[in-house]
Amino acid sequence: MTFIEETLIELHANFGWTQASIERALGLEMKVLSTKDPKPELVALMKIIKVYPWLIEVADSNYDEFESKRILGHNAVDLIVNKLANKNCPSSSVG
Repeated sequence: MTFIEETLIELHANFGWTQASIERALGLEMKVLSTKDPKPELVALMKIIKVYPWLIEVADSNYDEFESKRILGHNAVDLIVNKLANKNCPSSSVG
């Protein structure tokens, strides 16, 4: 399984995004993410998306400046809240 295939599976499982919806949001050609020999630029793009999956939402909002900042802020808050929740969760402590 390629890195891009693994990333697509993860994005679908975690966010419900399909390959087609990702390609559409990013303005990519259809089926370009399923090529067996992807260009290095495509692999680099998917590495960035793997780390910052909310960028797909930014692209889907046509890179609107206000919406992009809202998405960034929302994801930052989610990250902090989830980290705090996991830190304080009794099941996460070793005992």
